Amino acid sequence: MIILGEYPVVYFKDRKEFKMAGATLMTRHNVTIYEDKDRKKKIGSDSFIITDKGGPKAADK
Repeated sequence: MIILGEYPVVYFKDRKEFKMAGATLMTRHNVTIYEDKDRKKKIGSDSFIITDKGGPKAADK
């Protein structure tokens, strides 16, 4: 979703869901973007997943 240039200021809400897949922490971000401070006028929403293997093994790669 590209919103650059359409709105001078946007507000967002990020709801996170966590799940372990073996030794990997998976975080799903459900982001909703609004055009007003009261978060009533929704522009759009999207979700994405971040994986974090963490620990000293991550520093070796």
